[in-house]
Amino acid sequence: MGVIWDGLLGGVIGAVVGSLLTILYERTQRRCEIAIGLIEQFHSNYAGIGDAMDLMQNVTEQTDLNPVRKIGDWYETCAALCIENVAKGALLKKVGIDTEMRRFYESASAVSRLNDAVKLWRNMRDFCKG
Repeated sequence: MGVIWDGLLGGVIGAVVGSLLTILYERTQRRCEIAIGLIEQFHSNYAGIGDAMDLMQNVTEQTDLNPVRKIGDWYETCAALCIENVAKGALLKKVGIDTEMRRFYESASAVSRLNDAVKLWRNMRDFCKG
């Protein structure tokens, strides 16, 4: 009778371990897929990112900074997804998005008219530090 219970217990434990490994694998795959989507968005927004960087270098009182805020909000979302482990942040760092994000954040921090927006970009700031 003890052999039967041992066999059943071993089977249950094996099934639980197998299920946990499957869940972890699928979660990792999903995090990679989300990171790849963010990388694709980065490449498709590359011209807009460059335009935003140019705007910050030549700010006048009449400069429309909404395109800069839009890029900043996108970076903030990327950073939040990575910090919360929804997206694989290491993958974004491998392709250099963190470096571009840091450059953007530092440039935005130097523009007084963006102070309110920069204060809200806490995830971007934290992701760039780490």
